[in-house]
Amino acid sequence: MKNNSNESNPIFDPFLLVYSLGITFMIASTLHLIEVVNLGSLYFLAITLSGFFFVIADFLLLGIKVLNTKRKLNELLVKFFIPTRIISLFLSIFVIIVIPHISLPNTFNLQTVSEFFALMTIGITIMNISINQMHTHSNNLKAQGNRDIDLLKKVKKLGELSEKLATDVSESAEMTNKSLQLSLELSKLSQELLQNGIDTKTENNAPSAIPKEKHQE
Repeated sequence: MKNNSNESNPIFDPFLLVYSLGITFMIASTLHLIEVVNLGSLYFLAITLSGFFFVIADFLLLGIKVLNTKRKLNELLVKFFIPTRIISLFLSIFVIIVIPHISLPNTFNLQTVSEFFALMTIGITIMNISINQMHTHSNNLKAQGNRDIDLLKKVKKLGELSEKLATDVSESAEMTNKSLQLSLELSKLSQELLQNGIDTKTENNAPSAIPKEKHQE
């Protein structure tokens, strides 16, 4: 069955939603700057809180990736981070819908609260970038170390094979020398046997010396 390229992948839908929300914030801030729209203090507080909870959710996700679950304490932290991240994502949407429509007392300082969460968001974002870079660098070092270990294992194996080959060549040369020595001995023995045969034949064919007696008439 062929995949239809026009169909959207549901896996990317949440990311597309967050991406669209970020683009909306950027457009709203631009329109407010050029005084096309007038955003109230409550709306600014809602945007600041929404960004804060999004950054918290991203920070918790990074913590889940970085922490080693083989350790008992880290495993407990991961179990705490997962539901906390879900709550943060919920609050990031909740505040932007509800906050602009709530009534706050006049004594409530919206600007101070907005500035507090804005600075907290910036600080956590910088921490996220730093931790993510350290995690990526650590993974690269681990991958490089694993490649070096594999290379050393291959070099060691090559050395063992070379040593075995040298041993086999040495044994082969030794066997060749023994074979040559045996051939020389067989050749020498054959020559001796052949010489003995020739000497025996010569002795058998030699005329016997019989003295002739002279008879007088």
